[in-house]
Amino acid sequence: MNKKKLKAIHIHTDYKFVNDSYLFDGELFENETIIFQNKEPFNGSFKHKPILLNNSIRDIKKAIEICKNSDLVVLYDLNTIKCHIALALPDKVKVAWRFFGYELYGRKTELFLSENSLKYNLQQKKRINNLLCKIYYYLKYKDNPNNIFDKAVKRINYMLVLSNEEYSFLKNHWKTLPDFIQLPHIFFEETLRIPNTKKKEKNTPATIVIGNNRSSYNNHLDVIELIDNNPAKTNYNFTLLFNYGSTGQYYQEVKNRVQNKPYFNLIEDFIPPEEFNDFYQNISALVINGYRQMAGANIFLALRNGVKIYLNDKNVFMQWLKNEGIIVFSFANFEKDLKDGNIQLDYETAEKNLEKLKQFSKKYTKEDFQNRIFNKIVNNRL
Repeated sequence: MNKKKLKAIHIHTDYKFVNDSYLFDGELFENETIIFQNKEPFNGSFKHKPILLNNSIRDIKKAIEICKNSDLVVLYDLNTIKCHIALALPDKVKVAWRFFGYELYGRKTELFLSENSLKYNLQQKKRINNLLCKIYYYLKYKDNPNNIFDKAVKRINYMLVLSNEEYSFLKNHWKTLPDFIQLPHIFFEETLRIPNTKKKEKNTPATIVIGNNRSSYNNHLDVIELIDNNPAKTNYNFTLLFNYGSTGQYYQEVKNRVQNKPYFNLIEDFIPPEEFNDFYQNISALVINGYRQMAGANIFLALRNGVKIYLNDKNVFMQWLKNEGIIVFSFANFEKDLKDGNIQLDYETAEKNLEKLKQFSKKYTKEDFQNRIFNKIVNNRL
């Protein structure tokens, strides 16, 4: 007997993640997507026709009315607009928060930023604490953003997180969180093969990617300092992916530190998704010096292309990958590996990582994820 579909509304404010709604495509959910537009209208490719709204109170109320008639509302990150929507919904509507990271990590930056990063990360905090900003939020939402956020977290039913390791870590720092539902694993086809690693060996100089965007959570400045002090630095091309994120004091300091140094390359232009896989085929190593879970898509893309991954020991993502049998390396080894020229995976290790990724993707699929959240909602009604 076919299950009756549940009606799910997906709410986005960041165009880059609109296609995440596809995680609910299938036999269990009837999906509708709302996109709150910013100054640039949404004109991306999306196979379902979305409802396009603006950030006005009138349009927020319109979204709330649409959501009241659903079984599930999925919030993709948790900004003030989405908090306001969550708090306006009746209890019969279940609310899921697709956790992006910044929502909580940004509240305890001292835990996730190095001393170098903290020096240049003042602009965002100043903006949040700005008196005019507080007045604006009060006039628009009748409350301050921190109170709205705390109330919304208590209202939300489910928190969609990449791994149990990350959720357990978060619970140690934030005791009151919604129930955990794991996001599905990225799917890897059986036919995938490792690109020719011999071709990478011929690249002179070898390319090492630093970070995944402009975010200070990458702790770029510590990596740059380590590289500058390394006698082997001119043997490599260090490429910083710097093509999205805020452009405040931290961003400018990173640019200043790499300026006029020929061994650094800053990529500030957006790379289309169809070209990004080709980009990683020619990379020898990826360094993510974040103390928090981040850059998941980059890490998985790098692993499927036989790239050597360096992660900070404080990063829960590292433990998750190791628990899955995937071979990644500590940032603590990066300095020595640069000196020794040991920054590329051998073919056997690269192939083993890819096989582990294939096994990993089958362990918890999109269908498993949908069944889990569907059953939670249905069983709650019994």
